[in-house]
Amino acid sequence: MLTYIAIGEEGVILKSEDDGYSWTKLSGGVNSKFNSISSPTENTSYVVGTRGTILKTVDGGALPVELTSFNYSLNINNVTLYWLTSGEINNSGFEVERSNVNGEVSNSWESIGFVEGQGSTNQSHEYNFEDRKLSAGKYKYRLRQTDFSGNYEYYNLNSEVVIGTPEKYELSQNYPNPFNPVTHLEFGIPDLGFVTLKVYDITGREVKTLVKEIKPAGRYSLTFDGSNLSSGIYFYTLTAGEFKQTKRMMILK
Repeated sequence: MLTYIAIGEEGVILKSEDDGYSWTKLSGGVNSKFNSISSPTENTSYVVGTRGTILKTVDGGALPVELTSFNYSLNINNVTLYWLTSGEINNSGFEVERSNVNGEVSNSWESIGFVEGQGSTNQSHEYNFEDRKLSAGKYKYRLRQTDFSGNYEYYNLNSEVVIGTPEKYELSQNYPNPFNPVTHLEFGIPDLGFVTLKVYDITGREVKTLVKEIKPAGRYSLTFDGSNLSSGIYFYTLTAGEFKQTKRMMILK
C-alpha cells in the first residue's frame, strides 16, 4: 500500500499508510502554517512553513503519543495529575514539570518526577502522578513526553491549580508513628507570624528545635530524624502567636 502525508495550517500533519483509507494526526510541535513537504527517502521528510519553520523527521513522522485527556484533582494541598493516551509509539515516558505562578507571571519550570511510558502500544493507558504537600499559591503543570530517540513534545494542563491557605492553625500527627529513625511532621498557619516547632523527651527536656522563624501563611511539611535519640516517647509542640499544641510520638528501635 502507498503512504501519503498531508500538511495544513496550525501545525497539522496527517499521515496515511493504507492508500488514504485512514489518517493519523502527527505533531510538528509548532502552530505554523505548513507550505510544502519533501521526502527524499522512505523515512526522511522535510516540512517548510511560515515564520521560518523547517521540520525534519528520520522515522517517518511516527507519533510517540496521542494524549486524549489531561486533568487533575486536589485534596487540600496534594495535587494528583491524570492523563490518558489512546496509543503510543516508542514512548519512553513523561517528565512531569511544575511552575510556580507569581501574579500573572509563571516562573521557570522544574522537573518534579518521571512516569515511564508503555513503549509502543495501540491500547489506551491511564497515567497518574501525585504532587504532595504544596505551599499556598498558584501552580502550572505540563508533561514533557520523550521517545527513546530523544525527541520530545510538551502537553500543558489547561488550568492553574490554586492551593489555599489554612483557615486555622493545624498540627498533624506525625507519620509513620512509631518510627525508626525518620518521621514526617506537618503543620499549617493561617497568618504570617513567628513559629516554633520543638521536640521534647518524656521529662520535658528540649532535644531538638525544628522550626524557629517567621513564616507566611501556608502548609508546611518537614522530616525529623531521631537517629541520635533512644527508643521511647517524645512530644513535639507547635507555637505560633497565641496558638500552642502538643502531640506525642514514639521512637521504636
